[in-house]
Amino acid sequence: MINDLFGVVARIFPVLIVVAILTALIFLARALSRMSSGSIGGGPPRIPSPAHVGLQAVPWELQALPEALRSNSTEPVNLLVRRADALGVPVTVPTDLPSHLAVETILDQLEDALGLPPLVAPSPPAPAQSTNQES
Repeated sequence: MINDLFGVVARIFPVLIVVAILTALIFLARALSRMSSGSIGGGPPRIPSPAHVGLQAVPWELQALPEALRSNSTEPVNLLVRRADALGVPVTVPTDLPSHLAVETILDQLEDALGLPPLVAPSPPAPAQSTNQES
């Protein structure tokens, strides 16, 4: 009787080992597929914000700036007002000014508030013509 019991265990044991190994491999494969790096539930990727605010403009936005100034668009003025507010500098701009004059007004106010020298240096005086005539 005991020999029959050991005989049954000896026949079933290898089958149990194979089944246990296959089951473990299936569970491991399922667990790894659920923990992939591209999980759907992870949400959109988070893009780090630039260290300097001025680096947010892309080249085509920079190329569109002269066109916006020529077309008297309010977008450059609005952008400067938002940036001034971010710096904590209150700026006032009359609404009846053309955009290029409003930009200059805002830049002047920013220069005064931050203690910066003017962005555009004044043009040097024209050289004086000598009145000496050779005889």
